[in-house]
Amino acid sequence: MRVNLVREHEVGQDFFDEVAAESDELAARLREYCLAMPEPGPERIFSEVYAEPSPVLDAQRDEYLAYHASFESG
Repeated sequence: MRVNLVREHEVGQDFFDEVAAESDELAARLREYCLAMPEPGPERIFSEVYAEPSPVLDAQRDEYLAYHASFESG
């Protein structure tokens, strides 16, 4: 892509420098956003598995949450 832009469209180094600077800034914002996200609860792993409710998955979730809670009280 870069070769094509340079050869066919006479795009200069300033353009590529600007794109690199914008991508670095976007990456920094994205990292900051991700690091600031709250830690999800243990039930989150079960929340988007199937489109429709699943009794089997609900039972597994309940069992896991009870198991997880046993560590908090001990």
